[in-house]
This record gives sequence, structure tokens and C-alpha cells, in this order.
Amino acid sequence: MTSSIPLHDRLAPLVDNSLGLVAEPALLPFPPGSGVMPIASAYLGDGKAAVPAIRRYAQWSRSAPEAMDGSGGGFDVELAKAVAVAEALERYCSTVHDPADMRWATALELGDEALDLDTLPRLSETELALPGQHTQLAAKDVPRNWVRGVRLRDGKPMWVPAPLVYLFYIPAAEENIANPISTGCAVHSDPALSIVKGLVEVIERDATALTWHQRLPLPEIEVDIGGPELQELVAAYERHPHVDVRLFDATTDVGVPSIFAVRVDRRSTAVKHVAICASNMDPVQAAVNAFREVLSCHISFLPQIGSAPESAEDCYRTMDGALFTAHADRSEAFEFLLSGTRKRPLSALPAPPAGNSAESLRWLSDRLTAVGTDAYVVDLTTDEAAAVGMTAVKAIVPGLQPMSFVRKAQFLAHPRLYTAPAAMGHPVHDEADLNPWPQPIA
Repeated sequence: MTSSIPLHDRLAPLVDNSLGLVAEPALLPFPPGSGVMPIASAYLGDGKAAVPAIRRYAQWSRSAPEAMDGSGGGFDVELAKAVAVAEALERYCSTVHDPADMRWATALELGDEALDLDTLPRLSETELALPGQHTQLAAKDVPRNWVRGVRLRDGKPMWVPAPLVYLFYIPAAEENIANPISTGCAVHSDPALSIVKGLVEVIERDATALTWHQRLPLPEIEVDIGGPELQELVAAYERHPHVDVRLFDATTDVGVPSIFAVRVDRRSTAVKHVAICASNMDPVQAAVNAFREVLSCHISFLPQIGSAPESAEDCYRTMDGALFTAHADRSEAFEFLLSGTRKRPLSALPAPPAGNSAESLRWLSDRLTAVGTDAYVVDLTTDEAAAVGMTAVKAIVPGLQPMSFVRKAQFLAHPRLYTAPAAMGHPVHDEADLNPWPQPIA
């Protein structure tokens, strides 16, 4: 059951500009026409100074960020700040790991106590042959580090490859089977809801990847339901003279409401398009989240105008593909969505059980089983999170299509990329005919 303690009060012990895990969150400046929802950012500071895992990673890769932060939005300023602190805590929990908790072994040695490596997303032969390709196929006879997790459908303890779990994990050469990403990380005071949030994010990234790679001709959503908050967001953009936010139904065969949103600024050249995907068990909340995320991304883009990669093949950092496709010269990338004519009311999206976290979790487990994949959960709760009653997890769903910022590693041989569109009644493109543009989500 979710605690009645307000999120702001629960997280307050973590916040202090001098000695806290997280600095006092700040509201981000609003450019004209950004909308009506406050967006906050909470700064974690220089992780290299406090977290050995980040320090080791920085020395190894020379690419760890100087600072990490979390962002949050809400119609209430205090809620926006609290959500930003919670996301910063989530980022922190996803980086902390102790090599002593890991087991070095082959999948063959672990047998049926290990996640089946054959179910992991796979690079295509074309991707594997790319110059400078670092990501590999996961071989069962190659030793690697594993951490303990559980299989969702039956609660069985399982070994999960460490590179799938942690940010800033230093892989041995033979462990390069994935690129570090926060997908599936979540924190909440209700452990079951933490898992639900993590799983829903994995489902959201699956919807993103399927939509973009396969250029799915999604119907545009007409907002016909929702409370005053959603209606206010819709009205704010309807009043804007040159900015639209268009919502598209990206819900997959899993059945979690998913919305792919594109913000179109008809007067901007550098940031004409901002794209996001938002999933939630409640379709109205998914729509609210879509507006919030597109606003947050737009604000984060502005200081980075001019830093986009020169070519699609140079995209490998979090913001690269988004900045590259944002430019007006690349409007063609979004035509498969923006030129469509089909409409669908928001009320037509599915409405999974959302009022009870345990019921939601059972439903998600059943739905993932129905589409042919297991799900795994690893506990990432740190001492700091536990001290304020928060549970942190990493959800991993091998059978779903991952979203990857690394252009050379899109996992184009994963069966899901081709079977899911067919199951949903969409045309299916083979690898040679997939979307040539880098994915635009940051």
C-alpha cells in the first residue's frame, strides 16, 4: 500500500545544498509558449566524488557525467520539485553497485538459475559488422558478472547479467552485450508500484522503438476525456499561434496505454520537432505525462542548440538523436506520423487496472507472459533510499524491443521488432527498409 506521507516530506531528509544526497531542486526557466506545467531539476552533484562505481567508470571511459540530476513536472510546484528529487534518487540507486555482490560465471554453469541469454535483444549481422562496433552477442559459454534478481511470473530467484542492470558499470570485454541506460529503473514508497513503474517504462521504450524503426502509421489521439489538468494543457497549446503538440496512440499488444507525442514549432529552425513517448496504466495520465515530458525535453534542448551531431551515424549520447532530428531540415523524419489522417479518441485506449498496485503488477505479469516474454526485477535499494522508505528497482524484459541511443546498436535482429507490428495489424518492414533516421527520444 502506498504511504500517506507526502512525497515532498518523505524525501526531505535527502535534500540539502551542503550535505544532502540531492541539492535543493530548482524550477527550470520557461521559454515563451512552453505550457502551464512547472518543471524542476534536482542536482545530485559530482558522482565521481561520492560513488566508487562512478569514479571507476569515469576513469575507465572518460565519459561519465560531471553531475547527475533528476527532473520532474506537476501542476503544483512542490510536487514538481519532489518528483525531481525522486528521479535523482532513482539515478543514484541505479549507479551504486558492489563487485562483491556479483558472481563471475558462464550461463552454462548457472543453468536454469540464469536469465536465458538467447532471449536477449540481438544485433543484426549488419550491425555486428559496423566499424567500431563494441556491442556483442551474449554467448552462454563466456563468463560474465551476474547479480541476483527474481523472475516476475513465479518469484524464482534468478541470476541476471550485471551490464543489464547498472548505469556506469565497467564491463569486461566479453560482457559488452548492452549499452548502459536507465530504462526500467524506478523508485516508490510502495514496492509493488515501484516494479509497476519500472515495467511500464520498459513497455514505453518498446513502443518507442517499434513506432520509430517500423514507422508505424499511428492514429492521432483526440482528447475527449480527462480532468481540468489535461484540458488546461490541451487548451494552452490550442491557443498558441505557432506551436502544436500532437498525440498518437502507440499502445502495443501488451495493452499499456502509450502515447507518442510530437511538439511542432512552425517558427523554429533549430528545434522544430521534439518527440517523446509516455506510457501509464491510466490513459489520461499517459496524456498528461506526454505533455509534461515534451515540455521538459524542449526546455532541456535549448541550451544544447548547435551541439547536434553532424551525421546520424555519430549519434551515441542521450541527446544526440533528439537534437539531430529536431532541426527543421530533417522534418521528413516525422512525416510518417504527421501526415496521417486516422483519428482515435483518448477514451478508446485500453484502461488496465490502475487503482491497486498488486493488481496492476499481476496484470502486467500476465500480459507480458501473453506476448511471450519473461520479466525480471533486481532490487537497487540503497541505504539512503531505505532510510526514507523508498524502494528502488530495475525491471528487465528481454522479449521487448529496447530503445537505444547508440546508432550502431539498435538490436535490429530482435524478433520482437518484426513480430509485434504484425500482431498489431501493421505492415512490417524488413531490416533494409527500417527507418533510416536516428531515434528522436532523449
